[in-house]
Amino acid sequence: MKAVYEQVAASDPDIKAFIEAGQNGQIMPSITAMALTFDPWGKADAAIIGGADPTSTMTDTAAAIQAQIGG
Repeated sequence: MKAVYEQVAASDPDIKAFIEAGQNGQIMPSITAMALTFDPWGKADAAIIGGADPTSTMTDTAAAIQAQIGG
């Protein structure tokens, strides 16, 4: 889809920056451990948007995720 990227990126600097940021990205593995991260992570994001303290919320979330995946 390079032709689509080139057409869109030429007129939208945000799309161009987004694509460039992903150039060196890694695909998330399709493993159970990844699925175990998304639920608590999503809930933490929602809590932060709702006013929860970002630092303690993400620290607690990281600990919960590590406990679930055995880290």
